[in-house]
Amino acid sequence: MDRQVPWQTVVEAVAAHRFDGRPLTGITEDSREVTTGSVFVARRGRTFDGHAFARTASAAGAALLVAEAACDAPIPQCVVPSAPSALSRLAALWNGEPAQGLRLIGITGTNGKTTTAHLTAAVLKAAGLSAFQLGTLGIWVEGVRLTRHLLWTTPPATVLHAHLAEMRAGGATAGVLEVSAQALDQRRVDDCPFEVAVVTGVAREHGEYFPDQEAYRAAKRRLFSAERPAGPPAWSVVHASIDADPSWRPHLPRRRLTYGQGDADVRVVAFEPHGLEWADLVVDVRHGRRQHRLKARLALSGAHNVDNALCAVAVGLAMGVTPAAIVRGLESVAAIPGRLQHVAREPYRVIVDYAHNPAGLRAILAAVRRVTPGRLFLVLGARGERDAGKRPLMGAVAAALCDGVVLTSDQPAGEDPEAAALPMRLTAADCGAPARFVRNRREALESALAGLRDGDSLVVAGKGDEEWRGDGEEEPGTTDIAVLAALLGRGVEDARAYASPAARGVR
Repeated sequence: MDRQVPWQTVVEAVAAHRFDGRPLTGITEDSREVTTGSVFVARRGRTFDGHAFARTASAAGAALLVAEAACDAPIPQCVVPSAPSALSRLAALWNGEPAQGLRLIGITGTNGKTTTAHLTAAVLKAAGLSAFQLGTLGIWVEGVRLTRHLLWTTPPATVLHAHLAEMRAGGATAGVLEVSAQALDQRRVDDCPFEVAVVTGVAREHGEYFPDQEAYRAAKRRLFSAERPAGPPAWSVVHASIDADPSWRPHLPRRRLTYGQGDADVRVVAFEPHGLEWADLVVDVRHGRRQHRLKARLALSGAHNVDNALCAVAVGLAMGVTPAAIVRGLESVAAIPGRLQHVAREPYRVIVDYAHNPAGLRAILAAVRRVTPGRLFLVLGARGERDAGKRPLMGAVAAALCDGVVLTSDQPAGEDPEAAALPMRLTAADCGAPARFVRNRREALESALAGLRDGDSLVVAGKGDEEWRGDGEEEPGTTDIAVLAALLGRGVEDARAYASPAARGVR
């Protein structure tokens, strides 16, 4: 083992990009990315322990090692209590602490993060802020998509702070981050000072990562914790059901706004959907001594999108946005890729949605069922090596709301797709819904389309506009939306292809 280095020395070296008189070249937790002058942070992961790669990093030219235990490697080392927390701090310092110059909103929750992030970013833009959003659908700046899907809902700290630095350098003043439970558990956003922290709700998810659902909920509560180095948010925005939950209330800041269907600071008065095309929303707002009534025409229908819109209203209020700007922002959102996205409307509906857990699937199927005069069919896969416990629950949801189910592959990784889908198929069959398995995803889509009649609806769930990986004979860029459009011989509607109801003058 080489010499021990104090933490403060590491901090100063990373901020200056120099150590021992030589330039540093970057921060990484992946020994394969180490180059001459790298700072290697040895983090213990679920599959690999970074400490085991200390000598590899040294041989590749690492200038400095940060770890939770001394390693047998000829390299200067700093031992810290938490490698994930150290990685977050060093990533922020390396990039000039970009989060400090941004008004940040962090959104966590099992479902609704992406839609709420889009609506919130639109509200901020309507208020005159230069806002970006970062999450499942990539990076967007003022409604324009700069990148497609990132590999993560919330990137690792090294990637995240590099993106934040880029956004700030480009003139952004505010940002909306989707924050996953895994990211919170791995301390990826520890050095992001959130002005507003949001939780949309918590349901069954990620049993492949967390030992139990309480650990999953505890990870999400960290977004509001004063124990984060960046401190607690100035405001929290929470669904009324979360606010009423005794396991959550002690963890929430006093300055908070609630939203929901019942008694809440931001509550729905009336919601009138017009099919799945658009909807009228009336909202009562109670914020301190101020009370308002907002009326907006949304392009996003479905009862689940009521809560998403209410949440965006509450965030806007917490950020000081005027009611008029909030309405303009909500009405400016025409569609969100892969979220209740139509590929066909006549003579039958074909819809793609990202729903990939029981609560999300129930919400989207209920919305489509309500406007379907004929039969409702579903194409769904069980994503490989993910939460197996939710699979029979999803099969039960499908059986309750669908007339037929085609199960198929969904990014199988190292798991056999048919075996992964079996719990869904057996549960659906036990509940009386015809369910069959077609391994190749393209063939599954083609098979489902072939059975449609006028007035029917088909929902293809689980991926949204994610690219396929291991789901059949795919090419780069293959998505459910693209394949369905090709099979139907028509173009694809997306967020840029048509205007919102308000923009079209629908009143």
